[in-house]
Amino acid sequence: MSNRLNLIAIAEYETQAVAGILMAEGALAECSEIEGRHFRDERLGRAWDIITSAYATGASPLDALVAQGWTATQLSALIDACLAPAQTAQLARRVLDSYHSRQLRASLHQEVEELREDPIDSPVERIGRIREALDDLAPVETTTDSGSSALILQLFKELDTSDDVVPTGFTWLDHAFRGWPKGTLTILGSRPGMGKSAFLLNAALRLARAGVPVLYIGLEDRREQHMRRLLSIASEVPLSHIVYSVLQSPIRTAIFEKMKPSIMELAKLPIHIVDGPLTTRQIVAVGNQHIKQHGCQVVMVDHAQEIIPDEEQLTAARAYQIQASAQRLRDFAKQTYIPVILASQINRDAEKAPRPQVSHLRDSGALEMIGRLILLLYRDEVSHPDTESPGIMEVIVGKANHGPTGITIRQKWTGECCKVDDLGRDM
Repeated sequence: MSNRLNLIAIAEYETQAVAGILMAEGALAECSEIEGRHFRDERLGRAWDIITSAYATGASPLDALVAQGWTATQLSALIDACLAPAQTAQLARRVLDSYHSRQLRASLHQEVEELREDPIDSPVERIGRIREALDDLAPVETTTDSGSSALILQLFKELDTSDDVVPTGFTWLDHAFRGWPKGTLTILGSRPGMGKSAFLLNAALRLARAGVPVLYIGLEDRREQHMRRLLSIASEVPLSHIVYSVLQSPIRTAIFEKMKPSIMELAKLPIHIVDGPLTTRQIVAVGNQHIKQHGCQVVMVDHAQEIIPDEEQLTAARAYQIQASAQRLRDFAKQTYIPVILASQINRDAEKAPRPQVSHLRDSGALEMIGRLILLLYRDEVSHPDTESPGIMEVIVGKANHGPTGITIRQKWTGECCKVDDLGRDM
């Protein structure tokens, strides 16, 4: 809202500056450094250049504006916006101040984005490099030194926060790309059996333990199966024991006692699990409902190939159905400004490559364009039982709009209880 009010204020004093110079040629001497390019509103900027050029050639500025398409109604409204001629120079100065502020902001954003794309070893070092960027940009000329300093401090505070992400809870993942980006769609891809669902449930558990309400929409299995898997992760009781104990009463009591603390914990944690089948429209409706009723801050959908196409997509090709679903989920993320994480299978071509790639995303190459962050999971022991790296899940950063790509984060994988833990990363 404050940004909107600021834009309204800029439009108002830019209009008043143009009106002032139109009605008072004498103010031009104090506004000689102002040019049309300094205006945020290109139309007003062109009007400024037309008026000043007309004065320079001895022509009528009103006639010059009419010649460029300005109507009598528009000219009347412009003249009505004129304040006292003595204020014209001050208004023009505000136009120039605003221009320099926008230039400084744009330059600083570019510096910070370059830093984000260059992986470094610690947040402290990143902050230091941002400060260096600020020092380099500080000499940019503005009409008031205090205004420039205030802007730099404001931008530093804005850009050095983590308000645009929700931390994953995995140390090295957060170090690599800071967290789940808000307002965007993240794609999590892998071949079947690599652990997509388990990874998402581990991430959901970490979020909930940090006090972040999360919605997990599991379309492939029933809710009870997701709950058992989540309980196995939380309690570190093998999933097979949990399933087996349901049928075998002699060991049920012992297993229940071991799981009891985790059962009580999960009952209190803000994890909400919904199963399918669901269409994309229904997923969005469920997401909005949980955001409103439970304050969910992250939505996970597992997985893209299990989403039922909306009615208007039923006759479309499968690739187009996947694309339409991903686009709708991306729009949902934008509208709610929360992270939406969509799991997706990757095609069999990945089996021929040493590691999965973004191009392997199954059914729709559009996922590569729609997802702003793409993570790919790989466990070598699935394809090579005699691997030298058992119990390792690799999380490959295939795409990151605001961070480095090509990084592989090695996580500890405990298969019997579907648990993912921090281990380290390879660059």
